Amino acid sequence: MSNHETPLGKTTTSRLQLIREYVVLQAKLLSETVSKLDSSATEYDFEESLPTTAVGDDGTAWSVKAHGLGVMFVNPKTKIVVDAHVGFIDAPSVFDAWRLVQYCESKLGTGEDVKSWQETLDKLGSNGIIEPHAKHERHYVFK
Repeated sequence: MSNHETPLGKTTTSRLQLIREYVVLQAKLLSETVSKLDSSATEYDFEESLPTTAVGDDGTAWSVKAHGLGVMFVNPKTKIVVDAHVGFIDAPSVFDAWRLVQYCESKLGTGEDVKSWQETLDKLGSNGIIEPHAKHERHYVFK
């Protein structure tokens, strides 16, 4: 192994950085959004009080819309997508392979593969970096 490689390999290490970036961004956008919801809102009943925008770290107002049981954020300048998971109110740092694929495709303009991302998550889990979320089988959190 060279000095520049980690036991995880270059691809997994690069993806780990993207996951960390995604989690920080998702948590920021969700924090602002959740702070604007009615106090009675739950993860299954929030649409009526959902704001239409959330401000990112760079001051850009991301569009916000209900998407299934979650929330989708889209940066109007960069077209980057953050599709927050079900259960976002109680667990803003949860991620899964599908949401990472959406994020990376929108950010990098690359074709991503869910199976490949799931393999990355499995590898990170077996190395003790992430673990499954208690309530959602294929969702993960950092240890």
